[in-house]
Amino acid sequence: MKKLIGFYSALFVVYFGIFMQDIFFEPFTTKIEDFLDPYISKKVSAKALIGIGLTLFVAIDLYLQIKKKQLDQEKQSIKEEKEQLHHQMQTLSFNIGGQKLKDFITKFTKEAYKRHYVIATQIYRYEFSKTNYMLNFRYEEGFVVKGERMNAVIQESFQIDGPLYREFENAIKAIETKSEFELIQQFIVKCKTVLDKYSKIKNINRELNHFLLLVLALQYVANIQSETTLVEPAKLGDFLKYKRKQEKLYTLSKTGLIRSILNTELKLSSFYNFEHIGEGDKNGRVYLSVPINRKDDPEPYIFLITISPKIDQENNQGLVMAETLNEFFELIQEEIEVVEINQLGLVV
Repeated sequence: MKKLIGFYSALFVVYFGIFMQDIFFEPFTTKIEDFLDPYISKKVSAKALIGIGLTLFVAIDLYLQIKKKQLDQEKQSIKEEKEQLHHQMQTLSFNIGGQKLKDFITKFTKEAYKRHYVIATQIYRYEFSKTNYMLNFRYEEGFVVKGERMNAVIQESFQIDGPLYREFENAIKAIETKSEFELIQQFIVKCKTVLDKYSKIKNINRELNHFLLLVLALQYVANIQSETTLVEPAKLGDFLKYKRKQEKLYTLSKTGLIRSILNTELKLSSFYNFEHIGEGDKNGRVYLSVPINRKDDPEPYIFLITISPKIDQENNQGLVMAETLNEFFELIQEEIEVVEINQLGLVV
């Protein structure tokens, strides 16, 4: 805009000079008049022609500028309308899908509550980027049976330690491709050394990263040795030097859900289970998390199934959880169109 104003200002100065400063422009205009003499009348001066030319140039340029601005505004308006329509379609699709999911978890929870101690089902969505190793997850839907209390984190982010994550990933690949356990052993010792250095948490993100991946590593090794996918973190016992620090790290906000997501990203098992450790009525609750991908939806879901502490009354808790998951898999495939359910099989 400043350039345009400067350009027109310069034209005005030239135009003004042509008509008001005869002495300065006299040699220039005389030559033009002599050149045009055979073609036009002497009554039409060179100054007039230059003035007319400049006026026409300015008028045409202004017209083109106005038309360009109008076209730009029309393009922007069309772009905004398309974006608004796309957003409306996404919202409509989400609402339709969301209602189906809400109906599904309501039906599943009510039926599973009667037979398998299921008291709630929640749905989370997450994004995990290996560019910056930032994990974002948010709550979508949930259903809780009457008389039970359930909290949900609406939205949360957690920074994963990229080098530590890749180190664990390489240790897993060494086991799966070469049956070599040396890297996983070194990884476990490394994490435990970092966590055992102080009796209290000094660097929350660093120590929580080591703790989350250490728990997954210990579970992974225990699962291989026991040939099952139902080894809960609580069953690992006290593996850190300072018990209170271990309990504190367990009870930090949504660490179980974060481990569930990392378990999915690392492809350690088809689902993940953990127990609530802490005081209050939630103590002893067991959580089963199942990753689901829906058709035409790149962002994965995590279904979090909550089982009452009363499951302790059962002699074979693993069998009860396996039956719960089998019912979940059967029902969701009937009710909702999905692309993938990573069910590797339940060994109980």
